[in-house]
Amino acid sequence: MGWNLLKGNSLWARFMSAKYLDNLFSHQGRMGSVFSPCWKEILSALPFALLHSRLLIGEGNGSFWYKNWMGRGILAGAAVSPIPHHLQAAQVKDFNPISGSWSLSDIQNIISPSALHHISATYVGISNRQDKFIWDLSLKGTFSLKSSWNNITQHSLKEAWSKWLWNRYLPPKLVVFGWKTVHAAVPVDATIQFCGIPLASQCEWCCSHSACPPVETSSSHLTRGQSRTSMLLPQHNNVETLDHLLSTGRSATAVWDYFSDHFDIPVIHNLPPPSASPPPLKPEIVRWFKPPDQWLKLNIDGSSRGNPGESGGGGVCWDHLGRFIFAFHKHYEFSSNTSAEARAMLDGLNICAEMSLQNIILKTDSEVIADDLKVLGSSNLWNIWYILGKIRDLFCRLNVVIHHTYREGNVVADALARLASNGSPDKIFLLRSRLPRCSLRYMIGAAASFFVGAS
Repeated sequence: MGWNLLKGNSLWARFMSAKYLDNLFSHQGRMGSVFSPCWKEILSALPFALLHSRLLIGEGNGSFWYKNWMGRGILAGAAVSPIPHHLQAAQVKDFNPISGSWSLSDIQNIISPSALHHISATYVGISNRQDKFIWDLSLKGTFSLKSSWNNITQHSLKEAWSKWLWNRYLPPKLVVFGWKTVHAAVPVDATIQFCGIPLASQCEWCCSHSACPPVETSSSHLTRGQSRTSMLLPQHNNVETLDHLLSTGRSATAVWDYFSDHFDIPVIHNLPPPSASPPPLKPEIVRWFKPPDQWLKLNIDGSSRGNPGESGGGGVCWDHLGRFIFAFHKHYEFSSNTSAEARAMLDGLNICAEMSLQNIILKTDSEVIADDLKVLGSSNLWNIWYILGKIRDLFCRLNVVIHHTYREGNVVADALARLASNGSPDKIFLLRSRLPRCSLRYMIGAAASFFVGAS
């Protein structure tokens, strides 16, 4: 309900905002004894809903102060002085015109310097797309109770056997016994001894068929450095341990032998040992190929020192004869690897548009971005949603197709991106001889083969 209230696109949300919220933007509601417990619970959940709801900027009509468009919470919380009345209803596009550059002179004394730094480092391109409200805990951006529950609860590591044990077709009594077995919690003699209770241990079924004296064990074993695991291992043929009960004892062996004969199940103690080494990887040749006739190939890469950290991007373009067209590298300040890769794509395609280049094969070593851009009309990479939107527009204008490549086939762009992430000034190269030395040495071997592991 808090999520629906923040979206504000339903009749209920508009009614509740008008009746109970003091300010249309601030989401600071009235709290008193006359209000219902349901409304009080909604207000208590609003901070969590605000933190994980995000406005993806298109037209930029969302509130600059009271919408979480940066993914770091609302900016009103970072204000160090009261927000002037004439700026209360400011929209994102008021501080970020279509040119994409921020104009923050009017708010420098209102919010903290760290918040100003994060705003400047956030790339927002105003476009004709509608703003989109998403739930950042969900891959699809839609709210679900499951995603919220998974975020506020602590989960243990998933075990391979859990899906077989916690099965609705098994009786609950059998499931609980299986869980106890996995966690060594079946109350056999060895488990009781581990708890510090002196006990003479013997398997009653085995000893009823052959004379055998009980084996005296006590909690004093623990003082000699004996772990719980060793306590549960068989110390004598007839000591009642978990392993004896389920695997090596007379009754357990008889059960396994019976079912192995009737259902062709291999007996546990006759299973072959596991392979000592994994199967060898099949080598795959990775090399740079010329694009088809009348096509260009644009190799792109992004680099981030720290991920996130100081980052940069670079790229190089060739024609179908293998001739150099252009190259570039650009510094992006603080961002992640994925963000740097997407911004490098956008910059490379913008250069192609300025040079009136068409029919482009875009190569990137980011499989995540390549797979996302191949799906028309949708994106799960919400942090770079606005960048991917501009890239999709250029795909249509320039007739671009995108393919994934290994880093070994993208070495020139990788060298340029790493150079930019180290702080080199932005440059565009139209002559091959002007390229930095670090990338020239890869240009010579651009057609060389590399071997990488592939499963």
